[in-house]
Amino acid sequence: MSNENNSQVNAAQEKRLAKAKQAEKEKNAGLIYGLSVLALLALIIAGVVLSVINNYKAKKAEEERLAKLIPVVQDLSAGINSDGFIEVATNEEDYLKLNFDPNAEFVFTREDVVATEEEIQKKINDTLINNPVDGETRTELNTAFVKDVLKEDMTAEQYVEKLKNELETQKKNRFISNYISSNCDIYNAPDDYIYTRAGVRKFEDNSQAAAINQLYMQFGAEPVYNAGFELYEDMTEEEYEDYIMSDVAAEVMRDIAYQSVFKKLGLTITDEDYNNYLTENEVADPEVYGVGYIKQRLLQKKVNDHFIEVGIVPEDDTESDSETTENSEQ
Repeated sequence: MSNENNSQVNAAQEKRLAKAKQAEKEKNAGLIYGLSVLALLALIIAGVVLSVINNYKAKKAEEERLAKLIPVVQDLSAGINSDGFIEVATNEEDYLKLNFDPNAEFVFTREDVVATEEEIQKKINDTLINNPVDGETRTELNTAFVKDVLKEDMTAEQYVEKLKNELETQKKNRFISNYISSNCDIYNAPDDYIYTRAGVRKFEDNSQAAAINQLYMQFGAEPVYNAGFELYEDMTEEEYEDYIMSDVAAEVMRDIAYQSVFKKLGLTITDEDYNNYLTENEVADPEVYGVGYIKQRLLQKKVNDHFIEVGIVPEDDTESDSETTENSEQ
């Protein structure tokens, strides 16, 4: 009897111990699960916090990058007074010295300004290509084409002469600009104005890119430029700005040199000059550009026109030698 009681007691104890162990096991499992949940929550919170911190850092870095970029300037006349002069450089001698006398004899280099037969023919071909008749490109520029298609009251020979004169005027303008730019000593630069002018350039490039995009989209094509500075492909915005800063700096110094030449030649811009310029260049709304911007270009045009009028194009040595030979034979 005693042994039977002991067995029952032992069995009960073992049952209690097993139950206690199971309870402890379940308790530990619940604790582990709870800790796992807490750890997961901590990781999620840490990830969110890290993401917020990274986003904040990225935003600050982008703000700092943008703060270093050249701001876009929509006022094309910024820094230019109503006479067309750069405001901070009205005393040009503070920035450069001309190495030539604008009032002395001005001589062009013949090969730089005389149109070649190849250049004239290219102008003729471009005219034919840009003016198709019934969808077809004509192969000959004759008087009928000039009068009926181009609506010019002149013969074909006269029109070709007109193309030649236009081409040579372009070449002379380029020669004059290069001559003025390369014949002066620069010892200072208006850095603030150059920075402003770079902002104007960004605006002009952005506007050009937007206009081209609009044109492509009108015909159902994908836009070619995603953003203004991407007008120059394979460049970051910073690289683009480095590009335009050096380019704009050279332009500004050229403009100051033009101002100096303009004054030394005693040239002026009258109201009639201004109005004629607007008409010739089909400027419908001068306020879009501003008086200063327009007069700066008119100032340069008047300098170029002066040198084209008084400048000398040397005789062709080949023609002179030929004439000399013919005269000696006679």
